[in-house]
Formats: sequence, structure tokens, C-alpha cells
Amino acid sequence: MDVAQPKTSAPVAPKRARRRYRNATTAYLFILPGMLLFVAWTLYPLIYSLIMSFAQWNLIKPSRFVGFDNYARALKDPVFWLALRNTLLYTVITVPGQMILGLGIALLLDQPLRARAFFRTLYYI
Repeated sequence: MDVAQPKTSAPVAPKRARRRYRNATTAYLFILPGMLLFVAWTLYPLIYSLIMSFAQWNLIKPSRFVGFDNYARALKDPVFWLALRNTLLYTVITVPGQMILGLGIALLLDQPLRARAFFRTLYYI
């Protein structure tokens, strides 16, 4: 006795996959200008400044490669250490202060007050 095998239809996945690929291509095309601007204004200057940091630059004479000399000179300079201390101190004071202030304002704007709409509008202005 033969057992009837159910007939299977052709898979629908390739059509769906093609549509998904087409949608992904469209999304990447929309993202492309922003990514190009990101590279042009962020990554390129970052990489170029890293390359420049290994050279002795002068606007009149051509640059010459000095390796880590610039970094060694900076680490010996007392002004560098003063600037680093000031930067760290500023960061340690302002970042927690801004977080506390922002959280406090958010909590105040979330309270059920009569003038809550006014304060929210004032905050966004």
C-alpha cells in the first residue's frame, strides 16, 4: 500500500528575500550621504591630525618626520600637565553636575503640577 505524499509548493522565500534586499539597498542609499559627511568632517580630520602629530610642521618649510618626539616633548612640558589637570578637574565637576541638574529638571517636569504645561513649554523654549 502506497502512502500519499503531500505535494509541496515552491518556496516563497526567494521573492521575499529579494524584496528585503531591495529595501535594504534603498535604506543604505538614504544613509550614504550622511555617512559620507561623517567621514569627510570627522574621520578624515582625525586621521590626518594623527599623521600630522608625527611630523614637525612649518608653514614655510616642508614638514619632516620626527616620530614620537612631539609626544615626548609634550609629556615633559609642565604646561601640558597643567592643562590636563584642568581638563580632568573640569570634567569631574561639570559632568556629574549636569547629570544631577538634568535629572532634577526631569523629575520636576514629571510631577503633577498645575503649571506643568507652562514649565514644559518654558523648558523647551
